[in-house]
Amino acid sequence: MASKGREDHRVGCCPSGCGAWRRNWIADRAAHGWVEDRRWTLTRVTALIAELFGVRYTPRGVAYLLRRMGWSPRVPVHRAAERDEEEIATWVKEVWPNVKELWRPVEPG
Repeated sequence: MASKGREDHRVGCCPSGCGAWRRNWIADRAAHGWVEDRRWTLTRVTALIAELFGVRYTPRGVAYLLRRMGWSPRVPVHRAAERDEEEIATWVKEVWPNVKELWRPVEPG
């Protein structure tokens, strides 16, 4: 007798559920309880998929799923609140050439 597979076989959250999942993905992270750090980590995406679809994935499985959907990891750029772009541009134009010249490679010999 050949096995018929699992009785509770589920296809997963895609492709039929992708629309709902993407809408929740784009929604404010605070709505899902992540107020202080609003980045979407694999663990958080795993929890969201389990909550929305009742399907459990490992974080690695979620990474494969996201890759198939065309998503890629992004890390936000952290910049100081006091950052002054004009002052930085002035420094790069006036000071950096002098500093760069001091760090010229030493010629062998």
